[in-house]
Amino acid sequence: MLLGALLLGLVVASAGIGSNRCDTAVGMKAPVVQLDRVQSAVNADELKGKYVLITFWTSSDAASREAINRYDAWFRRHHPADARLVGINFDDSPEMFGEIVARDSLNDNDQYYVSRPEAEAIYRTYHLEKGYGSLLVSPQGRIVCHNPTPEQLGQIL
Repeated sequence: MLLGALLLGLVVASAGIGSNRCDTAVGMKAPVVQLDRVQSAVNADELKGKYVLITFWTSSDAASREAINRYDAWFRRHHPADARLVGINFDDSPEMFGEIVARDSLNDNDQYYVSRPEAEAIYRTYHLEKGYGSLLVSPQGRIVCHNPTPEQLGQIL
């Protein structure tokens, strides 16, 4: 049992999200983040009553870029009515972000570029010091899991 707990701790720590902080742990209420873009905004009211997969990524981090592509493909294939993908990008420039979204054929309605001040606030809020990752948040606003596989998404959603 102790070995299982240690293994679980290592898995959570390797996710880069919530490794040392209880506020991004599974079962906790997800921190709220407001993202504004020129023509749209994502806010808590818009996402109420839905599962939300929040994925933090950058084009220079191969694992996070692969993850956003995998999740985007899953959402396009399954079209879950009760779920939403929110990709939060930390690239150095909005031009780089736009190029990668276009090159990877990502759904740009689900992708958000954050500038340096917003990025720093999100890093602190979600404890991303150890790397990027994803959180699946329930309709009640609780964190269901970190870095879900497509199979897990299918089971949960």
